[in-house]
Amino acid sequence: MVLVLAVHTVKEVSATVPFSTILLQDIVVHKKAPAEHKCRQLIPTSGSTSTSLWDTPDPAALLAWLEGAVAVDVAHSVHEVQEEFALGLGDVARARGADVVAAAGRDVADKTGRAVLDLDARLHLSEKAGRAADAVRDSAVTKSTVAALNKAGTRVADVTTRVLESDRVTAATDAMGAGFKKLGASFTRFVRPGEPAAAAGAGGDAPLSGDMATQPATKPPTHFSLNEVDDPRHP
Repeated sequence: MVLVLAVHTVKEVSATVPFSTILLQDIVVHKKAPAEHKCRQLIPTSGSTSTSLWDTPDPAALLAWLEGAVAVDVAHSVHEVQEEFALGLGDVARARGADVVAAAGRDVADKTGRAVLDLDARLHLSEKAGRAADAVRDSAVTKSTVAALNKAGTRVADVTTRVLESDRVTAATDAMGAGFKKLGASFTRFVRPGEPAAAAGAGGDAPLSGDMATQPATKPPTHFSLNEVDDPRHP
């Protein structure tokens, strides 16, 4: 790779940033440049000349590409950079290091992938695994197990339906509902004896009969006295 300074000169200054430089920026940002030409820096100016730094294996090829891709009232020239005398190229060095790491990672991934494919080609691992999966899926044990589970589920559903639809279950459910309803009405009359029977519960239930219905309410005693046994003051 050679570090190259590209100089972009417009014929007439008509904007703060020349349109050709804006076009070049868009190409670089959206990675539309050829992979072998790597833009490391772009310096636009408000004058007639802007510059960019490129790592490229062939400066002449870079110039040819620039003249074809960015050809809007601009002239391009390229010059090899003398890096040993340059200052402030830290970003360029870091970008190069990142490229080296990325390339090494891709190389390792490619080698690993090729090794796996070669191993599979020799041992037919994927083919054997596919046949094993097909054999398990199509085996009599698998089919009988699935059939048994389906049959058991159908039986459970049938038994549940028959139980819920049986006359005894229906009668028992209705009886329990009526019993709880009557118990609620009786309890209401018990805690509020002064209310008429019709207000005690819905459904016209009969009032309580017998001793519970005729016995008057018991009044608590208005006074009482302590005898000698109960008196705490007695020695």
